[in-house]
Amino acid sequence: MRHHITVLQGLCREGDLEEARTYLETLSRRPELSRSSGCTVHPAVDAVLTAMLARGAEAGVRSEVKVELPPKLSIPDSDLCPLLMNLLENALEANEKAPEGADK
Repeated sequence: MRHHITVLQGLCREGDLEEARTYLETLSRRPELSRSSGCTVHPAVDAVLTAMLARGAEAGVRSEVKVELPPKLSIPDSDLCPLLMNLLENALEANEKAPEGADK
């Protein structure tokens, strides 16, 4: 996702807002980015969960998600989402290293 943000920042910095809009529309058609997990009332957290659940499903990982967050968070999305993404990426990487036949 950070690569997409870099592209969008560059397009906006150059003033090419139409190309940025087109890029966003293209991204929004990607299934893993267009569906919401609906696990929380926080759209940014849901976006991370949706993307990571899709990656896990593609890797054959079964998942069950239960997230309880207060309506108002004391941490900004820009700090929370990278932490959550890193945590889930680490879990998926550990899963990839699991022995053949292990529960995933």
